[in-house]
Amino acid sequence: MKKYKHQDNRLDSSSQGNGEFSRCIFFHWDGARYDQFTKLLEKHYLPNVQKYLISKGKYTLGFTCLPSTTGPANLPYLAGTLPGTGNIPGVRWFERTKPNSFIDGRVTYMGLYPGVIDKHLKSDQKTLFDLIPKSIAINSPINRGAKKKNNFKKLILSKTTNNWYYIDQYGAEQLESLVSKEFGFIFANFQLIDKLSHYISPISNKTLIAYISLDKIVGKVARILENQNRLDDTLLIVSSDHGQSENSGHFNLYRFCKKFFDSECFPFPVKRNFSCLVAEQGNKSGFIYLKRDSSWEKKCSHEFLENSSKYSHFLNALSKRKELDLILTRDENNNTIITKKDQVSRITKNGKQFQYEFEKRDPLGIGIEGCFDLQSSFELTAGSDYPDILLQATQIFDSSRTSDIVVLAKSDYDFRESYLHVKRLWHSYEWPQHQSGHGGISKHQFRTPIAINYEISNNQLRSLDLYPTILKLLGIKIRDNYLYQSCV
Repeated sequence: MKKYKHQDNRLDSSSQGNGEFSRCIFFHWDGARYDQFTKLLEKHYLPNVQKYLISKGKYTLGFTCLPSTTGPANLPYLAGTLPGTGNIPGVRWFERTKPNSFIDGRVTYMGLYPGVIDKHLKSDQKTLFDLIPKSIAINSPINRGAKKKNNFKKLILSKTTNNWYYIDQYGAEQLESLVSKEFGFIFANFQLIDKLSHYISPISNKTLIAYISLDKIVGKVARILENQNRLDDTLLIVSSDHGQSENSGHFNLYRFCKKFFDSECFPFPVKRNFSCLVAEQGNKSGFIYLKRDSSWEKKCSHEFLENSSKYSHFLNALSKRKELDLILTRDENNNTIITKKDQVSRITKNGKQFQYEFEKRDPLGIGIEGCFDLQSSFELTAGSDYPDILLQATQIFDSSRTSDIVVLAKSDYDFRESYLHVKRLWHSYEWPQHQSGHGGISKHQFRTPIAINYEISNNQLRSLDLYPTILKLLGIKIRDNYLYQSCV
């Protein structure tokens, strides 16, 4: 295959070389589940993905990050970082140094999020839009560096009318018109699968039809490229940021915390004086921020929580809730403590190594203690109930904005009460009522499909590894990072 060379003065943290492709289109199917994608492929309902990507390359299993929510979960492949290490720990977070700021202190990316995340990205964190010349973002939660960005009027209309067919149709029209022009990278985000999964079910007929509709868009774009004789020099990827799991019940995390503390919660935390702030993440994980000694300046360590009668009583009651799966805290030595009922384990991160140990019984079901590197820890846990948990449970606490306590719901529960039982709109539920959710680490939320028109050997990979893979296939060399590795 012909080698292509990129030249652009923005590549200050990289060098330029020869690549297998001259440009890339990333079809992002927000909320697409790996198992549903696979079933549709097997039944030949995704013929264009099969023909234009998989037959020429690979279909493989991907794993997203914690929390598995749109925005933070786009960071791995768009910015080459994880939510914790990138200091954007969730879709809702609290800045302890600015507790009374409604702009920079109590941050949410829910709603009209595009462009807001860009503001909080680290200045030295290069996005694919920064690194690839002539980049375009279509309905993307991350836009920094893109030559052409989102149409906010269209996003506002879709959000206010709850008509996500409209925004996906607009995105498809934009994509089809742009592929005829010169570009280096296009990230096209389609949101209908995610919305239908939330409001109806991730396995409903309407949701599955949305997959088929997006496959037709892939076909249209590929045929345009084919007619231009540009198909072979265009890297094509189809993937998602997370899946979803259905709800059988709801647990109002805010109301529970309110029994113990003067609490406030997102999406509209308006109180000035409170001692506990709840921030749900995709509704199946949540951050609990606690004031320590009448101040927000210092975080509450695991030891502090256990040694204080008030907080230990709260933790004990929380761990007994049937809806809860795992509780994550950090001790005074910055080790991650994982609690499941009466089972406790510790993850100690030493550079690129993870030391795992547990008391009596293993809450994660790994079954062995020991020291593991990034790859071995991934392989050890990929098929478990908590995939990639050693990395994910530690990276989330790398952010100064992460809460004192991180909670993960069981796969069939979420942290918002049914709207039928709520009096205060802004404090208890997501509208419309969600039939399924994400944000946690269970397999249906955490496993994602990855289809690419280039042969890679990996049968499973972190979504983070797509970042260096895309750049390498485009001939753009970047500095090594221990977190990710290219698949080529």
